[in-house]
Amino acid sequence: DSWRERLLDNRKYLLGQGQEAGPIWLGTRSNTTSTPDDYRLVIYAKGGWVLHMLRDYLLDDSDPGETRFRELMRDFYQRFAGKRAFTEDFRAAVERATGEDMGWFFDDWVYGTDIPSCRFTWTSERVDGRWRVHGRIERSNFPAAARFPVLVRVNFSKDRFSRQRVWVTGPVTEFDLPPSADEPTDVVFNDLESVLCDTKVR
Repeated sequence: DSWRERLLDNRKYLLGQGQEAGPIWLGTRSNTTSTPDDYRLVIYAKGGWVLHMLRDYLLDDSDPGETRFRELMRDFYQRFAGKRAFTEDFRAAVERATGEDMGWFFDDWVYGTDIPSCRFTWTSERVDGRWRVHGRIERSNFPAAARFPVLVRVNFSKDRFSRQRVWVTGPVTEFDLPPSADEPTDVVFNDLESVLCDTKVR
């Protein structure tokens, strides 16, 4: 929570109160005499969160040991131990782990500086004897064409829950979760802090 607050507070530059922190890929170059704390903020706080986002993206309920993420980090370490590594080297390691082009992720979270704001609302209704959850996400402060996945958890009585990955695309995303036999007691947007964002829930 403290990391998020510090990263969101950095937006104050928009009001003429400072300079925007640079993107992660700048590394030590983000640290200047006028922004002495930016290196720690960008590399350790935002960088750590972006690694956590990758971990959540690779999360699979059938693999509680998180094998894919662990193998990604082990692969990268073994290839570059004692050597210089660049941002695109890490992207290549991520793409080996995911089996897909991860340009969408690196463009927004590693090379970009925007942090989205999301307003989340949900309703549930009984249809044909089962409960269906409908969600709506209003997104701002992020490139219109960008997309990212977020985890949504539906809570039920007796500490039971289900979790789904929802893709947020464009200014407004609406979705229906798989119907369930039990009535939901709550719906949690951005479960596990799967995305760095400013969240408002109604």
